[in-house]
Amino acid sequence: MTTDFLKRPQVAARVATDNKVRVVEEFTRDEGVAATARPACKAMSDDTARFQVSHAQAERGRQAREHFEDTHPVAPAVRDMTGR
Repeated sequence: MTTDFLKRPQVAARVATDNKVRVVEEFTRDEGVAATARPACKAMSDDTARFQVSHAQAERGRQAREHFEDTHPVAPAVRDMTGR
């Protein structure tokens, strides 16, 4: 049920906040879910891995901004407003 809850935001939107908290708490107690989350937790505890993830996110943001500036019709107006 928890998996369906998380996959269907239209259902989650109709659930009271208290019950959402309870579902998430139960979900995190699921050993199968915990086993899949542990490698990510372990990787993010490594300073080099965390730096590389952060760098990749920043690079992706730079690429998205560059793509916008090169292709979007309102880019010149945004450039004028931001002084870039």
